[in-house]
Amino acid sequence: MKELIKSLRMQGQRDPELRPLHPVWRAFLIMLGTVALILGLIGIFVPGLPTTPFLLIASGCYARSSERLYRWLASRSWYRESVGPLIQKRALPLKTKIIALVVGWSMLGYLALFVVEDFALKVLILAVALIKTSVLILLKTAR
Repeated sequence: MKELIKSLRMQGQRDPELRPLHPVWRAFLIMLGTVALILGLIGIFVPGLPTTPFLLIASGCYARSSERLYRWLASRSWYRESVGPLIQKRALPLKTKIIALVVGWSMLGYLALFVVEDFALKVLILAVALIKTSVLILLKTAR
């Protein structure tokens, strides 16, 4: 049974063991996924705005709420380019990890050092940077 569920997920189909969503919850997930998708698309062109996390959020929302929207998203080349290695191999290329760390630390470091004056907020921003770093280090590196 687990093999069947895994193969269905790999094909982009919904899990047969999941019960149907309430229409309000389904609409909320579709709206959230669409907002995340728009932010992810903007992130392709705007430096500093992350693309991959928003595409992952959109993917998760669509996978749970709308099989049609999930299949549409998964069939896009820019989606597969950005999120494909992470979903298929549960790994990121080394170049992506380095870029994410450099951009993340430079932006969050600048924010903590030069923008925010409250010490508690500086500590919170640096904690977010450390969490981001640890997550990226714990992810496998794709070849």
